[in-house]
Amino acid sequence: MLKDFIKRNYGVILVILCLFLFHVIVGCHIATKRTGFYLHNDGEEYYALAQSFAKESTFICHKPRYYEMQHDKPLPEAHRAFGLPILAGLMMKIHNSIETSAIFIALIHAMLCGVIFYLSWHMTGSRTGGWLALLLCNIHPLMVQYSFQFSSETLFTLFLLLFASAWQMKKDSALRYCLLGVFAAMAALTRPTGNMLLPSACFFLVLPAFLQNWKEKKIFHWRKEYSYALLYCVIFLLCVTPYGLFNLKHHGSFSLSGYLGGYNILFANSMENFEAYKNLQNGKKFLHHQTNAWNYAIKTVQNLPAQYKNNPAEQDRLVKLEAFNNLKQMGIQRFAGLFLIRAWHFIQPWSVPGIHSPLIFWGMTCFSLLLYGIGITGIILLIKKGAGGKLLPYAAIISGLWFAHALVHFYLRYRIPIVDPVLIIGSAMTGVVLLQNRNVFYNWIKRPKSSQNC
Repeated sequence: MLKDFIKRNYGVILVILCLFLFHVIVGCHIATKRTGFYLHNDGEEYYALAQSFAKESTFICHKPRYYEMQHDKPLPEAHRAFGLPILAGLMMKIHNSIETSAIFIALIHAMLCGVIFYLSWHMTGSRTGGWLALLLCNIHPLMVQYSFQFSSETLFTLFLLLFASAWQMKKDSALRYCLLGVFAAMAALTRPTGNMLLPSACFFLVLPAFLQNWKEKKIFHWRKEYSYALLYCVIFLLCVTPYGLFNLKHHGSFSLSGYLGGYNILFANSMENFEAYKNLQNGKKFLHHQTNAWNYAIKTVQNLPAQYKNNPAEQDRLVKLEAFNNLKQMGIQRFAGLFLIRAWHFIQPWSVPGIHSPLIFWGMTCFSLLLYGIGITGIILLIKKGAGGKLLPYAAIISGLWFAHALVHFYLRYRIPIVDPVLIIGSAMTGVVLLQNRNVFYNWIKRPKSSQNC
């Protein structure tokens, strides 16, 4: 059976293996020679936690961080999710080095390539669609960048793709809903915004059955789809509950998202951030006001009463109180406006003008506009083909996580795992249709021109 699988798929297996080896070689070089780039954004914290888990099976980051009070003793991690540190730490138990972490990221990227190949093949109905998606995944500038950095982006993208793949299984299979619950939970344990997959996926799992009941005028009729959705919720909660119990044991409260929420809400919904988003098309003013918002949030945390310096849960509670007071002062109209502007910022295919160099700005803008245009065209083609049901997992992913980021704050790296994979699959579908009809287009281009009367 394994031999048959390898024989049927030796081409893609060979390509993914070559990609893996390339990422191992280049990734290890970057990790050792350009460590600042490799551990960019949150990578330094995640790497410290992975090292802690590899050495002592604990989660302790000794480096002081701006979003927490400086404590006077080592504390179990209270802010970052454990998905990446645990999985990377397991491999680093073999050999605890930065090169091992780079090999782990290379492995995750290789798995991502395999999953997006399969998913695109299944959704487009063509093996060519799989190859096109694999190609686009490996020329996408930011996806390539994240595949050489120790960050949560690649792992989060993988779990969302696995979630979407499990959705394609037979609807009457209990295994389908168990896998959906596991992969959604792993996404949540990689990034806390993944917790939004619990309500959003549940909604889209029951929506077709509810619409059928509505059509048959049996709104309160219990259908097996409802039971399966309940199974999904149970599996999800079983998988994330150990993290909540960890927080209960070490920090005194049951939390499935850690204790960074208060800081994020305070920063994101301050008046300075409101002013920043009023200047979304002016990079200098945007950065000026966002910097002020960051400094305000940091100052608020650092000025908390000293008695709470070893209590992250209480720090989070006090910062949330400050954040909700700010929301009251902001008013519903301004908050709604800020929410809508952030929602647009999440999906707009260009970054804030004036922050990056013109080459980077226009290069990324042109690539994103092209991906959006071709990808949305392909999504429309999939719907016309009758494959709209296969897009439901991405309706759940995008709606839930889009809402979460519109409530707090957004960077481009947050959008890539959520939106861009389905655009890649849509683009692959467009490519498949163009290739299937290439003779028609060729004949149309080469058609003889009609003579004109003088």
